[in-house]
Amino acid sequence: MVDPLGYMDFHSLMSKSKLILTDSGNIQEESITIKKPCITLRHTSARWETILLKANILFPPIGKTTWTKLKKNAHHKKTQILMMTM
Repeated sequence: MVDPLGYMDFHSLMSKSKLILTDSGNIQEESITIKKPCITLRHTSARWETILLKANILFPPIGKTTWTKLKKNAHHKKTQILMMTM
């Protein structure tokens, strides 16, 4: 999780990311403009164009099990998970 950031700091952080995890429609749109892959933690998306362009996939969260698996996998690969919400 990320504490609230100003727009420029937030954009800089997204630009340096390899992958963006979000539940925000705005961030789905922003990720495609900076050419970063996005995983949307929702069952549906109003930003269908990002999915059609294969720049975004839906990954419906299933309680704490989902986060436990993501964190364990990230730790194994020595990467950091960053979830951005707005």
